[in-house]
Amino acid sequence: MLLILLQFTIATAAYTNPESRIASINIMFLPVMIAGLIFEQWIGVFFGLIGAILLGPSFVTGDSFTIPWHSVNWLLVSAVMAFTGGFSGYIKSRALRFSYRNASIMAVDPYTGIQDRDGFFQRIDAGLRQGNQCSVALIEIKNKDKITSLLGYEVYDDLINQLLKILQDKLPEDIPLYSLEIGILGVSSGSDIEKYAANIIDFFEHPVESMGIPVVCELIIGIATGPRDGKTADELVKNALFALEESRKTIKPISYFSEIKQPAFFILPLICELNEALKNKQIHFQYQPIVDANTKVTDTLEALLRWQHPKYGPIPPQDFIYSLESTTFINKLTYWVVEENVDKLMELQSIDRDLRLAVNISVANLQRETFSRQIEKILQSNNIPPSLLVFEITERGLLMDYAEILHNLEHLHEMGIQISIDDFGTGNTTIETISKVHIDSIKLDKVFFDNFSENRINQKIVSGVISLGRNLNIKTIAEGIEEAETAEMLRKLGVDYIQGYLYARPMDFGKVKTWLAEQISAVPVLSK
Repeated sequence: MLLILLQFTIATAAYTNPESRIASINIMFLPVMIAGLIFEQWIGVFFGLIGAILLGPSFVTGDSFTIPWHSVNWLLVSAVMAFTGGFSGYIKSRALRFSYRNASIMAVDPYTGIQDRDGFFQRIDAGLRQGNQCSVALIEIKNKDKITSLLGYEVYDDLINQLLKILQDKLPEDIPLYSLEIGILGVSSGSDIEKYAANIIDFFEHPVESMGIPVVCELIIGIATGPRDGKTADELVKNALFALEESRKTIKPISYFSEIKQPAFFILPLICELNEALKNKQIHFQYQPIVDANTKVTDTLEALLRWQHPKYGPIPPQDFIYSLESTTFINKLTYWVVEENVDKLMELQSIDRDLRLAVNISVANLQRETFSRQIEKILQSNNIPPSLLVFEITERGLLMDYAEILHNLEHLHEMGIQISIDDFGTGNTTIETISKVHIDSIKLDKVFFDNFSENRINQKIVSGVISLGRNLNIKTIAEGIEEAETAEMLRKLGVDYIQGYLYARPMDFGKVKTWLAEQISAVPVLSK
């Protein structure tokens, strides 16, 4: 704008000099053309008229010859100037439309036929620049892998097309859909998108018929709202993906970034630091005793993984193990955990030769065909009886009916390693699931023992699990016990082992050695 005003000033000044009036008209054309190219045709026409007024009611045709003032001459000057501004603006607008049309063609996702990620980011950025609230929702069929493996891609493609039609019917016309990547659709709205998300989830609670087959689609949605959750399109989409990942991990169909406890670090760079962390001994263990419910003698030590990061401080396993499971690092970490604790177990034999050590393993480990053979090599090289090692796996591990998992669990049992189900009661384990593999113990989750003395329902559940374990020759462990009254009730119900702050908090290796030595000297050792 300042450049245009400067050009007008120069042209007007030049016009006051009779010898340079031809040049002044030529100079005047420049700001008019610039105005048209910047502000498009109608603004270009307006600036053309302004230029004609500044030149005055005379049309110079030569260095010394001037046509006298006449309205026709002035109108001619005005028309030429207005045409110049309008035409340059028209050229600009046509070029823009051509550019937008080509960009729109290029920006269409060939898989879904809707606009792709670039259009999505442009819409979000435009809304944020205007200072408006911008809600971003990412939508995914959670069980898409199961659908494609059982029914094929043709059925899944048909489901995606149906999903698009349903979403377009459920959403207002001013809220378009975008395709971010295969299987993930994006929605951006200046208004609150929560009510639309809830309606979409409700609709997909019923099976959707695809090619004559009724299919249950587990739809999940991750939502982030700007500028609160991000001030750029990249930040908002990243945080909406973070919320979508939360829905993948949990049973919540809709997750909001603002409601998720935000980590102090990004998982991906953290995983890349794992090798350095192992080398620099940032990762270490604390050990918590599991005691016999009747004798109170320690039967097993559970090795609890800890990461002391130099920048972020202590990082609990739940903050990085889930993401680590999607990489090959999980196998390296687990082998390292077993090797480190086999060495510790050898030291503990001088205190208690019957003491067992429990470590947590991942379902991703069990999916690796060579996992059990690698564990066998580690134990053989250290000359440790496999019966002194306990592997704790979550219920999720048993629910995945892969041949590798069952093979590894069977081989581990044949070796003599004990298998324990961790956090029992928080998943969906069934009698059929337990019957697939040999289970040595079940660890009842601490959620059952909050206010246990007054919670009759939990008492009946725990009593039933203990009876089931006894009938199946499966030991039961109660974890998270802090009150003596709860421990006594569990002992009377017949629980085998107890773990919790009531007896001991997690300790480093030096302290647990001292603790074990003092316990053995104070309590007569009974046969286990």
